[in-house]
Amino acid sequence: MNKECVSHPNNLRVLRKEKEISIAQLARHAKVTEGFVAMIERGERKPSMDVAFKFAEILDLPLETIFS
Repeated sequence: MNKECVSHPNNLRVLRKEKEISIAQLARHAKVTEGFVAMIERGERKPSMDVAFKFAEILDLPLETIFS
């Protein structure tokens, strides 16, 4: 799988809240830290494609919906 990072901007925070999933829950299921999720939501970091796909799976949304 391609390890390159997805580009900004992202809708992660809005979509996560719509799904009523906490940062802690998303981080735990994606096997990343809560701080890393928060940095992604603020646009300070970019997730790897592996992590981005995990977020999409957890949120049950297409990757393009989260990172557009």
